Amino acid sequence: MEIVKSMNRIEGLNCKINENKQLVHKIVVLLYCALHLFMTLFHEPWYDEAEAWQIARCASVKDILFTIPHYEGHPPLWHLILAIPAKLNFPYELSLSLISLLFSALAVALILKYAPFPEWVKVFVPFTYFVFYQYSVIARPYCMMMLAFVFMAITWQGRNTKPIEFVLSMAFLCLTSSYGIIIAGGISLVWLFGIIKEDGTKFLKDRRTHTLIGLLILAVLLMVEVMPYPDTSATAGKAVGDEVVKLPLKLLYVFLMMIPDTTLTRVLQSDTTGIEMSNMYMGAVPFACLIGILLWVIIVYQGSEKRTLAWFILPYTLFALFGALVYFGGHHIGIALLFFVFWSWITANGDYDHKSESNQTAEGIMRHIIPFVTVLSLLISCFWSLSSFALDVRYDYYPSRSAAEFIKENDLQEHNIMTSWREDKDKDGEITLTDTNSIGGAVAIFPYFEHNIIYNAHKGEDALAYDTHKNASDAENEENLNLWRSKGYPDVLYNSPNLDTVFGDGSESEMPEYVLVYEKPYGMVWKGTVELYASTVYVREELREELGLPEVEKNLEYYFHVR
Repeated sequence: MEIVKSMNRIEGLNCKINENKQLVHKIVVLLYCALHLFMTLFHEPWYDEAEAWQIARCASVKDILFTIPHYEGHPPLWHLILAIPAKLNFPYELSLSLISLLFSALAVALILKYAPFPEWVKVFVPFTYFVFYQYSVIARPYCMMMLAFVFMAITWQGRNTKPIEFVLSMAFLCLTSSYGIIIAGGISLVWLFGIIKEDGTKFLKDRRTHTLIGLLILAVLLMVEVMPYPDTSATAGKAVGDEVVKLPLKLLYVFLMMIPDTTLTRVLQSDTTGIEMSNMYMGAVPFACLIGILLWVIIVYQGSEKRTLAWFILPYTLFALFGALVYFGGHHIGIALLFFVFWSWITANGDYDHKSESNQTAEGIMRHIIPFVTVLSLLISCFWSLSSFALDVRYDYYPSRSAAEFIKENDLQEHNIMTSWREDKDKDGEITLTDTNSIGGAVAIFPYFEHNIIYNAHKGEDALAYDTHKNASDAENEENLNLWRSKGYPDVLYNSPNLDTVFGDGSESEMPEYVLVYEKPYGMVWKGTVELYASTVYVREELREELGLPEVEKNLEYYFHVR
């Protein structure tokens, strides 16, 4: 009874919004843009954002087009777009923010204007977690993917009469991400099967088939372009042991838990770690599975009624299998949400299957369940946005901006600075993999300087002031270590590099004394929570005295504390 009353209230709200629809839409877009720009003042770009900017800034267009995709694993469109402001020396953070906002705000405006959803739904969608925060405030190519899905949804109905528009939308999706290639491939197959079903003898002469062939050529070229080279670090040092989730559990997550995990649950605890046991809150698994079953019932029911089930099943299956078998990070679950919104859009516009024999009882149940689940999803997701917003204001998202400011204020860039590199360890603390080419978190401070200030980051070369993802061979590791060793002990340590790896287990009399002069907490926000770590700068004692820097006491509260 209460559910019915709530639905009636929502319907009343929907009517009120409809009365002033255009005004409401303008207010929503303006508010979305204002909040995004406000967050620019507080959000510190993290590794992924800085890495893309540095590639755009330092690499040649030739390398961006033909070499770097083999190491980055994604098409070069995002880097090419960023190359315009980066190579013109436009402001780093503002440029990133405005480019991301351009794509995401356009997507929001088009959703408000064209989406066949109730008005109250369209008002809430822009402020949900992935649409507002994860795929907009955090500037990555997913803002383009969001717009691509919207374009596809708008052009889907006219796919048979104006196939070029729909195919161009899918081509845009392919250019945004490797995941986009996979999903577009699944959608193309469903469409092709439908064309063949219409008249299998003439499908090769069909204009729609010709446009799909063009899309296939683009997809093949992109797949060749992003195919990992043998020396990419993506193929090295895979974690082993019981921390890696076995395949059945991975499949269980991507097929049953991933969709509810985008808006309703929080099984994955981090956006940077994949589907690993250490990244999963196992207490949420049963609930996520139950919600997942309910959502699949809704999908099957709605898809069967509107004859759009195949448009969901095949593309989603290909995407899910890729995530389970090849590569997947926590923040990629938002792609599943974008695809689900696309499918919901085309389902709302789909043709009712008059041949289906749905009973009135099922229709009545769905009439109440779908709005209820929608309301719950929107409220939880908007809460994640609000809380993430607050946490990003309160804490440094990444130690990039403040660390760079500290280094500049004290002219530490004029001294030899060493940063950490990749060292994988087993449970006993023994080093299992060393990659001196991987300089990780240091990438995030490079955009704040005109030159590469880290002498052990690709030999200090400005043209390589980004993470190349090129795994160092044993010979390259030895060459790098010998080079660093020849320069003597560094003056400044950024993020605690392991000096023993370079200089051996030297005696205390040989090792200079390093003093902590900078420590600041930071935490990457994920669905309204933040796990705090600490960014550190150590300097040699004699340099500290020369510069007059106060010693800082280490605060253990900053390490591995979830809030």
